[in-house]
Amino acid sequence: MIKQLRSLIEGEDKKNPLTDEELAQRLGVGREKINELRQAADIPNYLSRREDVLLKAIAQLLRENRDLSYRKLVIALNKQGFQISSFGLTKYRKDMEAIRAGNTGKATPDIAKPPQRILSNAEVEKNEAFSSVVGYNGSLAPVIKLAKAAILYPQYGLHTMISGSTGVGKSQLVEEMHRFAQQVRSRKIPLVVFNCADYGDNPQLLVAQLFGYGKGSFTGAEADKAGLVEKANGGILFLDEIHRLPPKGQEILFRIMDKGEFSRLGETERVRKVNLMIIGATTEGIESSLLNTFRRRIPVTIQIPPLEGRPNSERLQLIRIFLGREAARINKVIQVPKEIMKLLLLYQCSGNIGQLKSDIQVICAKAFLNSLSGGSEIMKISLTDLPLHVKNQPANLVLQKTELDLIGAGELEIAPNSKPGITAMVSKDIPEYNIYQLMEKRMDELLRDHKSAAEAKQILDNELEDKIRVTTLSIENKYAGISTTLLQDIVGEELIRVMDDIKRILVSEMGVRDFGIINVLCLHLSAAWERLRTGKPIVNPHWESVRNHYKREFKIALKITRMLKLKLGLEFPEEEAGFIALYLNHFSAKERAGNFAGNVGLIVVTHGEVAKALIDIAQAIVGIQHGVAITMGMDEKVEAVLERVRAAAKAVNQGRGVLLLVDMGSLITFGELITEELGIPTRVIARVDTLLVMEAIRKSVLPSATLYTVYDSLVELGELFPRLIAKPRTGPKTDWQKTIVTTCFTGKGTALKIKYIIEEKLRQLKSDMEVIPLGLMGSQSDIAAEIACLQQASREIVLITGMINPHYQEIPFLPMEEVLNGEKLETLIANIKLRDELVEKNALQEECIPAGLKDLFHAGLVRVFHSLASKEEILNIMAGVMCAAGYVGENFYNDVMERESWGSSYIGNGVAIPHTGKTANIYKPGIGIAVIKNPAAWDEDEVSMVFMLALKAEHKDLFLSFYSLLKETDMVEQLGNLSDAGLIVTEVLNYVGKTGCV
Repeated sequence: MIKQLRSLIEGEDKKNPLTDEELAQRLGVGREKINELRQAADIPNYLSRREDVLLKAIAQLLRENRDLSYRKLVIALNKQGFQISSFGLTKYRKDMEAIRAGNTGKATPDIAKPPQRILSNAEVEKNEAFSSVVGYNGSLAPVIKLAKAAILYPQYGLHTMISGSTGVGKSQLVEEMHRFAQQVRSRKIPLVVFNCADYGDNPQLLVAQLFGYGKGSFTGAEADKAGLVEKANGGILFLDEIHRLPPKGQEILFRIMDKGEFSRLGETERVRKVNLMIIGATTEGIESSLLNTFRRRIPVTIQIPPLEGRPNSERLQLIRIFLGREAARINKVIQVPKEIMKLLLLYQCSGNIGQLKSDIQVICAKAFLNSLSGGSEIMKISLTDLPLHVKNQPANLVLQKTELDLIGAGELEIAPNSKPGITAMVSKDIPEYNIYQLMEKRMDELLRDHKSAAEAKQILDNELEDKIRVTTLSIENKYAGISTTLLQDIVGEELIRVMDDIKRILVSEMGVRDFGIINVLCLHLSAAWERLRTGKPIVNPHWESVRNHYKREFKIALKITRMLKLKLGLEFPEEEAGFIALYLNHFSAKERAGNFAGNVGLIVVTHGEVAKALIDIAQAIVGIQHGVAITMGMDEKVEAVLERVRAAAKAVNQGRGVLLLVDMGSLITFGELITEELGIPTRVIARVDTLLVMEAIRKSVLPSATLYTVYDSLVELGELFPRLIAKPRTGPKTDWQKTIVTTCFTGKGTALKIKYIIEEKLRQLKSDMEVIPLGLMGSQSDIAAEIACLQQASREIVLITGMINPHYQEIPFLPMEEVLNGEKLETLIANIKLRDELVEKNALQEECIPAGLKDLFHAGLVRVFHSLASKEEILNIMAGVMCAAGYVGENFYNDVMERESWGSSYIGNGVAIPHTGKTANIYKPGIGIAVIKNPAAWDEDEVSMVFMLALKAEHKDLFLSFYSLLKETDMVEQLGNLSDAGLIVTEVLNYVGKTGCV
């Protein structure tokens, strides 16, 4: 895209260059993307690109007429084709004054700006910056993104503060930022390092070191000396341990940060100019250790996470790198047993990366000392070589065994010449996926069974495709959703880079949509690569048959082997192309059979039991069993919930990604974390409701659905049906704003005075009515028309008072004299309040009476208990379910337990109907159903079915109808055979319909 961008810019009108907005429209991307591409290629903005042409034109016009006014100059420039206004011309005021004074060029500062040029595509793409930082595309990706943004900001970057505990890698990040700056600017720039702790207690010495000093400025200053600021001009000044800088020292930097100006110590008249980027690093809290005025001047803050907060795959990569350095230093092969590798991954490393490096050096030093007497070229690490704080760690605190195995934490062997991060461990770690070893093992079995070599080869030939299929399915099942970072830990960075090229081949040649094939091919090719490097042959007795039967796949496989030869420098034979073709054919067959038409995964996560209720209700209404619910307990830690969501994402991911519907808080960030850690595409929608879940279920299972189309459609749904409640224009007037209108001729005199009197009365009576004054003179029509407009705006006019009676029907009028009397006004307001309270109470009572028995049952109020549960547990869970669904309040459980203390709610036939004698915590009527597969003790009886009643006295008739169902039908027996909430409710409604109690 940089090439397209440069092409557009090269062909633009030099007098009116294309703005970022115009470039974005032409390339079909966002404006921010254009800005990012332009800065990466060091392309100036449109004003800077126009500057030279514009200044030449201005200079020519002013030479012809020095007294040309701003307005006439703008007109002249417009005639020449420049689209510029008087305001736009003010940017060049100093240049115009210089031209009028007789100068021909722009004013130059004391220290000239280094020249800049536009980089070529090749220059931008080569040597990816920050790639040497472990985790640059993993846990540190946000850190690297901020660092790049700070460097790319025109023209010398943004001042930056880096914070993090000791040993996290702050200095290394600064070095990489410096390397990146040199890369994008295509020139060497200085990096000057200054440790503030060395001079923090001596401000005068600090000034001399930073800004330099003039001859004679103090005793011993025998000559002028440039300071570190001048040495860093055009580059970066790194202030390490900046928290050790005293307030006086921080204030010294204000001028240079604000204006780019400074003076050497002893200089009183000369002002020097400098352009540089300041980067500070601290292990302390920025808020507590730095002045607020200093912090405001540093726009970018980067927080580097501690080692404990980073993925263990990155820690493994660091261990390999440090061991590789030690192997090269002592020129020996280092062997690390599996158990010791686990300890290195698990122990608490409070000093972060720095301590990890130091500990590995100590371990290797002890092992080296122990190996001196043996003379072996292999140095094996033993448990005695480990420091106490490393080996005294519980082995199950941080990682489970499965994850340790997945990231390759097995026995490790590092040679002196091995590349960091690339290890030949595939044959040891995942032998079940090595097709070559499987074939060799099978050949040995056949030969032991006294088969001839020819017979064994024929049998292998016949079995090969089945073995490929089984191997592929095993890899897909185990490594579904594996992140690129974890895969890289297994096969090495070099092969991962080649797989990107192979992916492009598969997309262009086969139109591959499911990249599960990449994991399969990656693990297979890693074994093939290792086999060729160690001189072992690749034998495929089936390759000629593959070439003839799967011509298209074999042709693509040959392209892949040529790519492998080009990238890895090894010749991959046609036999290997035969294996690759079989894998490709397996995936092609699956695509043709439609086996990739999986659903978009759906997870609903909420605080409390709401998620389960939402899923149950939505599934029952839509009739589709899709989606899982995860509830977060009020006292549950976020990390524990994330672990459950992570496991659920792995389970529901069918290759099309996972959609998360969450309610609020930290749950919103789960999608990004899951994508980063597992490589599973995710989208998150917050503030979930029933309508959203229903639509998500329905659209997620459509054959043509993708994660992004489902997400976009749900976002549109949210815009069409916003969750905010809109104030109605029609409907019951109890929802309208009660309003009193005061009247007079102007609307400002008597009407306003009456307004103040009434408002005081309303405050005394604690009424929320509003008072609006109206007048004949201020009205474009009559007062009656104004009142009609207020009613259209959802206001109920309850009283009109004042000097003018508009004779508005159905609205009482109170003369001004009676308002001043006060007694009638108080009586009227009190009557209105009483009327509203009665109406509201009646409305609530009507709302609480459902239309029939069938309205009491919902799938969200059903729970099935498969394991043993006590009476208290059942009551607590069911009350929680009904509370989460909005039927009862939080104290409903206490009310039920109080009622149970009076007497058992058991009614015989294995049925209990717990309820309460209090109604304050019943919000709306409903019946919760608990189906208990293992009968639970209920006082002196056992129950297999519990119906929790949220009913009031006015629901007496409905209860009697329900009680008849329990006593006169076999409904309870039939419900006991069901386990699905939707089916249980359907069965209840069938019995309701049969008995006519609808």
